[in-house]
Amino acid sequence: MPSAAEILRGLLGAWRLLRLDAEGGLACFEDSPLGAARSFWAAALTAPIALVTIFLDVSDERWAAVGAFQIFAVNLISYVIGWTLLPVTVYYLAHWLGRAQRFWLFLSALNWSNVIQSVAWFAATSLVAQVSASQGAPEGGSLLYAGLVSLIALALTAGVIAYEWYVVRVSLDAGAAATTAIVLIDLVYGIVLSRITDALS
Repeated sequence: MPSAAEILRGLLGAWRLLRLDAEGGLACFEDSPLGAARSFWAAALTAPIALVTIFLDVSDERWAAVGAFQIFAVNLISYVIGWTLLPVTVYYLAHWLGRAQRFWLFLSALNWSNVIQSVAWFAATSLVAQVSASQGAPEGGSLLYAGLVSLIALALTAGVIAYEWYVVRVSLDAGAAATTAIVLIDLVYGIVLSRITDALS
């Protein structure tokens, strides 16, 4: 388990990367297998967000029909897969691209930056859910209200994708094409995993 100082350093690195400070951000991450392994503790920081998302996404009818055990079990498995699928994929891609020596730095940077990404994704999906479900928009301005909220959600989503692209690019020191391919793979994984999770829970 990482120390409090290491957790803060990892989050600081993620924040610096958000500010496009590649040198300062990468300097906060451990470029070693052990440091990369400890960075998976970032998943514990985002677990409350995942838990809240379950309660927001699952309807009362689904709780009654499927049951709490299956819902939590499926989402837990999905959560673990979501944190490990891209790293496993990039491990092999990094060797193929000749960037194997950068993999552990990439993994540390990716995991700690996932904390910021998770917060932003949660904000974006919450805004979309609010537009879809809320009937309490200001009277006479519902279309404007919905449009504004949707625009903010879209900007957050685009920002998360751009941030991940930057993290992958600077940590793996890969070209633009390879970086774009990795981000697209992650997006596809996320969509497929989300649909399977929704179908099973």
